[in-house]
Amino acid sequence: MKKKLVALKLTHQSAPPRPHDPIRVNGANAGVVTSGTQSPSLGIGVGMGYVPTEFAKPGAKIEIKIRGKRFAAVVVPKPVYRKI
Repeated sequence: MKKKLVALKLTHQSAPPRPHDPIRVNGANAGVVTSGTQSPSLGIGVGMGYVPTEFAKPGAKIEIKIRGKRFAAVVVPKPVYRKI
């Protein structure tokens, strides 16, 4: 299965994603977070990770397992920030 590096943004407040957190698509493990942090301009967790190419388009819904809990996220265009 080919994978692509994408930017991602959590849809709700949670701990920020961290390297090696699993990315899930349709309930199955599909990839891994490579980097993540809390975005100061967006006020929410953001990161980068590998997902299957069919889920690499902006707007694709994914889940990230952070500290044993699943959180909804979405693939977003790069770069991930908001001008202030």
